[in-house]
Amino acid sequence: MKYTAGIFIFNEHNKLLICHASGARWNQWSIPKGIVEDNEQPIDAAIRETFEETGLKLTEKNDLIELPPIEYLSKKKTLIPFILRFRIHNIDTAKLICHGRLPNSHRPECDKYKLVSLTEADNYIHCTQAHCISQINVLKYLICY
Repeated sequence: MKYTAGIFIFNEHNKLLICHASGARWNQWSIPKGIVEDNEQPIDAAIRETFEETGLKLTEKNDLIELPPIEYLSKKKTLIPFILRFRIHNIDTAKLICHGRLPNSHRPECDKYKLVSLTEADNYIHCTQAHCISQINVLKYLICY
Protein backbone atom coordinates (compact mmCIF):
# COMPACT_ATOMS: atom_id res chain seq x y z
CA MET A 1 0.00 0.00 0.00
CA LYS A 2 1.19 3.51 -0.80
CA TYR A 3 0.98 6.39 1.62
CA THR A 4 0.59 10.07 0.90
CA ALA A 5 1.10 12.83 3.44
CA GLY A 6 -0.24 16.35 3.32
CA ILE A 7 -0.88 19.45 5.39
CA PHE A 8 -4.00 21.52 5.92
CA ILE A 9 -2.60 25.07 6.04
CA PHE A 10 -4.71 28.05 7.09
CA ASN A 11 -4.13 31.78 6.78
CA GLU A 12 -4.95 34.44 9.36
CA HIS A 13 -8.55 34.59 8.08
CA ASN A 14 -9.05 30.84 8.63
CA LYS A 15 -8.96 30.12 4.89
CA LEU A 16 -7.46 26.85 3.69
CA LEU A 17 -4.67 26.83 1.11
CA ILE A 18 -5.37 24.49 -1.80
CA CYS A 19 -3.32 23.75 -4.93
CA HIS A 20 -4.52 23.01 -8.45
CA ALA A 21 -2.99 19.93 -10.09
CA SER A 22 -1.70 21.12 -13.46
CA GLY A 23 -1.65 17.65 -14.98
CA ALA A 24 -5.23 16.76 -13.98
CA ARG A 25 -7.88 15.92 -16.58
CA TRP A 26 -10.50 17.79 -14.56
CA ASN A 27 -10.52 20.74 -12.19
CA GLN A 28 -8.67 18.97 -9.36
CA TRP A 29 -7.61 20.83 -6.21
CA SER A 30 -5.79 19.45 -3.19
CA ILE A 31 -3.98 20.31 -0.02
CA PRO A 32 -0.19 20.22 -0.54
CA LYS A 33 0.57 16.50 -0.40
CA GLY A 34 2.48 13.69 -2.02
CA ILE A 35 3.85 10.17 -1.79
CA VAL A 36 5.81 9.14 1.31
CA GLU A 37 9.09 7.79 -0.05
CA ASP A 38 10.84 4.66 1.22
CA ASN A 39 12.50 5.21 4.62
CA GLU A 40 10.78 8.61 4.98
CA GLN A 41 8.56 9.55 7.90
CA PRO A 42 5.10 10.87 6.93
CA ILE A 43 5.70 14.18 8.71
CA ASP A 44 8.92 14.69 6.74
CA ALA A 45 7.12 13.83 3.49
CA ALA A 46 4.35 16.33 4.28
CA ILE A 47 6.88 19.11 4.95
CA ARG A 48 8.88 18.23 1.81
CA GLU A 49 5.79 18.10 -0.40
CA THR A 50 4.53 21.42 0.99
CA PHE A 51 7.80 23.05 -0.01
CA GLU A 52 7.88 21.35 -3.42
CA GLU A 53 4.30 22.34 -4.25
CA THR A 54 4.12 25.82 -2.69
CA GLY A 55 7.59 27.05 -1.79
CA LEU A 56 6.51 27.40 1.87
CA LYS A 57 9.29 26.32 4.24
CA LEU A 58 7.93 24.72 7.38
CA THR A 59 10.73 24.01 9.83
CA GLU A 60 9.11 22.96 13.09
CA LYS A 61 7.59 19.48 13.21
CA ASN A 62 6.03 20.42 16.57
CA ASP A 63 3.83 22.90 14.68
CA LEU A 64 1.98 20.01 13.02
CA ILE A 65 -0.80 17.88 14.47
CA GLU A 66 -1.35 14.47 12.87
CA LEU A 67 -4.93 13.53 12.07
CA PRO A 68 -6.07 9.88 11.76
CA PRO A 69 -5.07 8.25 8.45
CA ILE A 70 -7.75 7.87 5.79
CA GLU A 71 -7.79 5.21 3.11
CA TYR A 72 -8.68 6.30 -0.42
CA LEU A 73 -11.80 4.53 -1.68
CA SER A 74 -10.70 4.00 -5.28
CA LYS A 75 -6.98 3.35 -4.87
CA LYS A 76 -4.72 1.29 -2.69
CA LYS A 77 -3.42 4.39 -1.01
CA THR A 78 -3.76 5.99 2.43
CA LEU A 79 -3.62 9.69 3.27
CA ILE A 80 -1.76 10.71 6.42
CA PRO A 81 -3.04 14.23 7.04
CA PHE A 82 -1.60 16.93 9.27
CA ILE A 83 -2.93 20.30 10.31
CA LEU A 84 -0.61 23.25 10.84
CA ARG A 85 -1.07 24.39 14.44
CA PHE A 86 -0.47 28.07 13.66
CA ARG A 87 -2.02 30.15 10.92
CA ILE A 88 0.36 31.58 8.36
CA HIS A 89 -0.03 35.33 8.07
CA ASN A 90 -0.15 37.01 4.69
CA ILE A 91 -0.20 33.99 2.38
CA ASP A 92 0.03 35.61 -1.02
CA THR A 93 -1.12 32.96 -3.48
CA ALA A 94 0.41 34.97 -6.34
CA LYS A 95 3.87 34.49 -4.81
CA LEU A 96 3.66 30.76 -4.17
CA ILE A 97 5.80 28.67 -6.48
CA CYS A 98 5.80 24.99 -7.30
CA HIS A 99 9.26 23.43 -7.40
CA GLY A 100 7.99 19.94 -8.23
CA ARG A 101 7.62 18.86 -11.86
CA LEU A 102 5.29 16.37 -13.48
CA PRO A 103 7.05 13.15 -14.50
CA ASN A 104 8.74 13.43 -17.92
CA SER A 105 7.70 17.07 -18.21
CA HIS A 106 8.85 20.61 -17.51
CA ARG A 107 5.37 21.54 -16.26
CA PRO A 108 4.96 22.17 -12.53
CA GLU A 109 2.84 19.77 -10.46
CA CYS A 110 0.69 22.70 -9.30
CA ASP A 111 -0.22 25.68 -11.44
CA LYS A 112 -2.69 27.68 -9.31
CA TYR A 113 -3.40 28.33 -5.65
CA LYS A 114 -6.54 29.36 -3.85
CA LEU A 115 -7.62 30.20 -0.31
CA VAL A 116 -11.05 28.81 0.57
CA SER A 117 -13.22 28.39 3.65
CA LEU A 118 -13.67 24.88 5.01
CA THR A 119 -17.22 24.92 3.65
CA GLU A 120 -15.96 25.83 0.16
CA ALA A 121 -13.13 23.29 0.39
CA ASP A 122 -15.65 20.47 0.33
CA ASN A 123 -16.52 21.50 -3.26
CA TYR A 124 -12.88 21.49 -4.43
CA ILE A 125 -10.76 18.90 -2.70
CA HIS A 126 -10.82 15.12 -3.06
CA CYS A 127 -13.44 13.37 -0.91
CA THR A 128 -10.67 11.62 1.06
CA GLN A 129 -9.24 15.01 2.07
CA ALA A 130 -12.73 16.45 2.64
CA HIS A 131 -13.29 13.67 5.16
CA CYS A 132 -10.84 15.51 7.46
CA ILE A 133 -12.95 18.68 7.58
CA SER A 134 -15.15 17.55 10.48
CA GLN A 135 -12.02 16.69 12.52
CA ILE A 136 -10.50 20.07 11.66
CA ASN A 137 -13.68 21.89 12.72
CA VAL A 138 -13.32 20.29 16.15
CA LEU A 139 -9.56 20.79 16.39
CA LYS A 140 -9.51 24.43 15.33
CA TYR A 141 -11.07 25.36 18.66
CA LEU A 142 -8.56 23.28 20.61
CA ILE A 143 -5.28 24.27 18.98
CA CYS A 144 -3.27 27.42 19.41
CA TYR A 145 -3.64 29.93 16.60
